[in-house]
Parts: sequence; C-alpha cells; structure tokens
Amino acid sequence: MLLGEGTFHQFHGGAATSGRFSWDEMHAEFVAIRGHDNRPPQNRPLYVGSVPDPFLPYVERSSQLALSRLTARKDRVAG
Repeated sequence: MLLGEGTFHQFHGGAATSGRFSWDEMHAEFVAIRGHDNRPPQNRPLYVGSVPDPFLPYVERSSQLALSRLTARKDRVAG
C-alpha cells in the first residue's frame, strides 16, 4: 500500500454511478461470484512511502480504530 496515494478511482458514468444497476443487483452479483458478502482484506498490508504531515491526524484516528477493533476481537475470543 503506497502511503500518501489514493487507492480507488471511480469512473463516473460507469456501472455504479450511471443508475443502470441497483445496489441490490451489484451486491447479488458480487455474492454470486465471491460466495460471500464484501469484507475487508484479511492480509496485513505492507506500507511503502511516507505520510504527508497534514494527514497524520487521520492516520492517528485510523490507528485508534484499528486498535479498538483488535481489542474487541481479542475480548470476544477470550470471552
């Protein structure tokens, strides 16, 4: 994962923004192809690059959220 770079581009006027397909249709196709709902990747990312200073508060908040999810997951396993 390249730090400081965008990771998503939506072509406007495409399937998701044109109104040709509903969310339900796209979701059903995804499930039919993958066999499950969409979920975050399970692999650990490898970070490359640097984070511009103005974005550090966002990285801090994301880290706090990740740590709270990790703690909640450990609590569920232990409980």
